[in-house]
Amino acid sequence: RGGGDFFSPIVQKKIMAQYNKEFTYELKAKMMGLKALESAQVLIDELQLQRKLTPQAFVDERETQLDLLFPQSQLLPGVDS
Repeated sequence: RGGGDFFSPIVQKKIMAQYNKEFTYELKAKMMGLKALESAQVLIDELQLQRKLTPQAFVDERETQLDLLFPQSQLLPGVDS
């Protein structure tokens, strides 16, 4: 999805606001380079959201929010969904 890397932190901040938590640059740095579920686990652990959010639920919500921003986006040739 074009622009997903730019909008992902924006969406993550929006989701965290629902839990009265802040998505900081320091947290983003800890998540960088990890796979989606691994980075979601770091976020949940760092913000102590274990009782409120699962890694899969976070990833699903992030994807839903990104899809709302990019309803017409097409994958580039050779990119797996």
